[in-house]
Amino acid sequence: PVSQFSTAISLTVTTAKPEVVTSVTKLKLASDVYEFTLSVNGVVQSTFKQPITIKLPLKNTDGLDKELLSVGKLVYGDLQFQGGVLDGDFIVEPRDTFSSYAVLENKVSFNDIAAVQAWAGRQIQVVAAKGAIEGVGAGKFAPKSNVTRAEFSKMLIRALNLENNSAVQSFSDVSSTAWYA
Repeated sequence: PVSQFSTAISLTVTTAKPEVVTSVTKLKLASDVYEFTLSVNGVVQSTFKQPITIKLPLKNTDGLDKELLSVGKLVYGDLQFQGGVLDGDFIVEPRDTFSSYAVLENKVSFNDIAAVQAWAGRQIQVVAAKGAIEGVGAGKFAPKSNVTRAEFSKMLIRALNLENNSAVQSFSDVSSTAWYA
C-alpha cells in the first residue's frame, strides 16, 4: 500500500545475472533473479510498515515440481526460503523488506520420516520447501517429537505470511535476539 509512505517514492526492479543465486546453491532456478530497491524521499528503505506484494514470473519450469517452488531471498550470501503462492505463471509473496529474490525448486528431504511417509511425507516436503519448517538439523525432521511454542510460532508466522520485521514482542521469557522472537 502506497499510503504507508508520506512522500515521494521510487521503486527499482532490476534483473540480475543468474550467478547471483546459482553461485550459492545447486537448486534449480524457476525465474530470473530480481533485485528490488525502494527509496522514500531519496533514502533507500530496508523495511516497510506494511508488506509489499511481489509477483515474480516463472520460467524454465518444465520438469520441476511446482508444489516445491519457493521464493528465495538472498541474505548475506545465503538463501532464505520465503514461500509464495502459485498464481498461474507467477509466484506471489508479500515482503516487508527488499533484497534479491528468485524462485527455486526447493527439494527438501529428511532421512527419518519413513514411519510417517505414507500419510505426511508429501506435506512435510512441501511445507519444508516453503521454508515454514526446517527440521532439527543433520537431515532429520524428528516427526514424533513435541513442537515447542517457539517452533509453532515460527511455523504459523511463515505459513500465514505474517512476518513483520518491525513488530515488537513483549513476552518476558523471550529475548529480543532469539531466533523465534
